[in-house]
Amino acid sequence: MFLQKIINFILIFTIIFYLPLFVVVKPILAETFMPALSITSSDITPNSNPDITLTTVQPEGDEVLSQILFSIPAGWDFVAGSSLPQDAEIAYGTFTAFVVEVNNTMTVPVTIRNDKDLQDYKAHWKILFGNPSSPYVTLDSFLDGDISKGHTFTISRAYNFTLQSPVIFSLTFNGIISGIPALTSPLIQGNYNWTAKYTSPTNVEITRIKTLTIPGTATPTGANVTASFSGGSSITFSSVTTDGVTTQTTLTTPPSEGTGQFQLSGGLYFDFNSSAKFSCPCTVTLPYDPVETPNPRIYHLEDGGVWIDVTASVDTVNNTVTGVVSSFSWYAPGQPNFGLEFKDPISALLSISDPMQINSNRTLPVNFVLTDSNGFVSRDDVTVQILDNTNNGFIGEVTAIALKNHYKANLSLKELNLASGIYKLRVKVGNTTYTPVVLFQLI
Repeated sequence: MFLQKIINFILIFTIIFYLPLFVVVKPILAETFMPALSITSSDITPNSNPDITLTTVQPEGDEVLSQILFSIPAGWDFVAGSSLPQDAEIAYGTFTAFVVEVNNTMTVPVTIRNDKDLQDYKAHWKILFGNPSSPYVTLDSFLDGDISKGHTFTISRAYNFTLQSPVIFSLTFNGIISGIPALTSPLIQGNYNWTAKYTSPTNVEITRIKTLTIPGTATPTGANVTASFSGGSSITFSSVTTDGVTTQTTLTTPPSEGTGQFQLSGGLYFDFNSSAKFSCPCTVTLPYDPVETPNPRIYHLEDGGVWIDVTASVDTVNNTVTGVVSSFSWYAPGQPNFGLEFKDPISALLSISDPMQINSNRTLPVNFVLTDSNGFVSRDDVTVQILDNTNNGFIGEVTAIALKNHYKANLSLKELNLASGIYKLRVKVGNTTYTPVVLFQLI
């Protein structure tokens, strides 16, 4: 019995103090140090409180872990230890390894408890091996960081004992603790890289990275609510009356309606959808590449497969382009293939007043040029469109004829039978509208 008690004591001492697992049982070779990391989340909804499970496995190899440094990306948040009760359960799990001294595989429960003695850290955790009410041993770990820069914590062993692979160390962190949100997922859609830096007893280091994807951005109720996304894109709703989740989809190839008459910037087409109840007009902001497209516009694919230039502003500091829309479909940042310039009489009338003043019985010649790097461009798919300035409602369209060095479209205002008010003239080339847009008022 006495010998058995000694063996049991050695076994307990071995398992407990060798927390992150693994020791050397053969000559040390760096190439045999091959820990693996997996991460699972119980919920991928933005701004939720999921349980997160971190699992380290070393299925084989001679050299076993001495330390793990976990790095959690910005956007994820851990509650401060001061906000939780003393000894609240932060995480739970198991540690499994083959123990050489007893020639057997053993599994020990692991519990992480809160310690309100923070020692100038965000949180102080006690890692307990064995029964939490009477643990064999307790190790300290400290959580550092914040939501803006990310968090780190380290698990280290204090003694070397003979454990053999395969070794499995799994911890599940509680999303809710004592009714308090303890672990909160990001507000913003994106791919978030969780990192584990493993160190062996001989200071061999290996880093493993696993990605957790948040597929949408939280969209609360309110006025002028913005849903932002990684990469610099966003959409702002005029109002949101029921909260939900807004998602962004990107394509590297054109949607089925086809490409527009512009050079795509940054290689992506964008689309947004939301489960929130919202109203527009909505403001869409997209990133652009200032090198390939120094003069960007933002295009919206609308009914009929037409790419509409909806540009409102360009931010040359943050390299984003913004447009205002009333519906969702595909969007694209890009630079027009052609330059557009209106000629007399449009240019002369605009020099007098803007909007230009037009007699409602007049036939207005709309003369303009399209150019590219080689000069004047002649096409047979160019039209002039008339729209209501108040709601952008489509009123009519006339064909523009390519002459020797310019286009001409005759706009009969009398035939259009327009009510008094302000209207828009815009040029469409193929399936894409061009700017500038001309305003005119009937007199």
